[in-house]
Amino acid sequence: MTTLYLHIGHSKTGTTVQQSWLSAHRDWLAGHGLHYVLAADKPNHGGHRQFAKGFNNDLPPGIKPARAVAEDRAAVAAELVASDAEHILLSSENFLLADAEAVRDFLKQVRPDLNVRLIYFVRSQDELAESQFNQLIKVGVRGMEQYNFFEFVDRFSDYFEFYAHARRWEDAFGEGSLRVEVFNASGQGPVMDLARLLPLPEAAMADLPPVPASAGRENRSLNMQSFLALWMLNRAGIDDRKLVAKALKKKLGKDGPPALLFDSGWGEEFRARYVEDTRALTARYCGAARDDLGCRRYSDEERDRIRAQMKALLGF
Repeated sequence: MTTLYLHIGHSKTGTTVQQSWLSAHRDWLAGHGLHYVLAADKPNHGGHRQFAKGFNNDLPPGIKPARAVAEDRAAVAAELVASDAEHILLSSENFLLADAEAVRDFLKQVRPDLNVRLIYFVRSQDELAESQFNQLIKVGVRGMEQYNFFEFVDRFSDYFEFYAHARRWEDAFGEGSLRVEVFNASGQGPVMDLARLLPLPEAAMADLPPVPASAGRENRSLNMQSFLALWMLNRAGIDDRKLVAKALKKKLGKDGPPALLFDSGWGEEFRARYVEDTRALTARYCGAARDDLGCRRYSDEERDRIRAQMKALLGF
């Protein structure tokens, strides 16, 4: 039986770097028995985002509707049917909020023999919220100009209900089909984090090919000065902001404290909102219930120290 690995996200858990690496080393993966689907991974090699979006009727802010749903499905279906690999991989964080049952039904129709295994990375809710909002401001998503960070997390609170997302996908594909891993935001190895969940031989794991130099460039975090400048630019409602935004990012550079939007006290309070969700998630998928996912990029002490530097720099 052929196993299809469906990597469903979460966003801001290294997915851009992972997908860039997968696309760059498709032949290497094939040589180790893993077929990373080419269809719908063009032109920017950002994972199977267009294909995944085609199963989502309620897209989140910043996600444009799929351009060619029928064409993408036909291309993916043809490649799945033609593949004689023992293991196949599809990857996109856009799967997470999609209709899991519709994805299941599509795959069953195309290849009834597929044994589907789901991979889901989660991240400490507070740092995920911060990273997601940072990215939305960076790319100038329409509609985000009406929110500050704290309004954003209240408006989209269900985005961080990981257990609900996990159960929806596991219910669609069957008990035991989903593996949950906590993203280590302080680590340097999102590719290794994903690779160790894939059916790669031990010898291959010891000699993974490099991550492309450009991987994740567009998703790199802003410093606080750049973040505030872009946020105000978005609030101004300028129609063509691209050239101005580019000039701002180049002018302000990457020096100075990162755009940390909350202190350790608020982070603790925000994580507490999801303590029951976290306990349910970790009890079912991580071996033992716990109140906190951990693995944050910054310790409480580091975060508060950087926040103090930021306030001094900005004069408040």
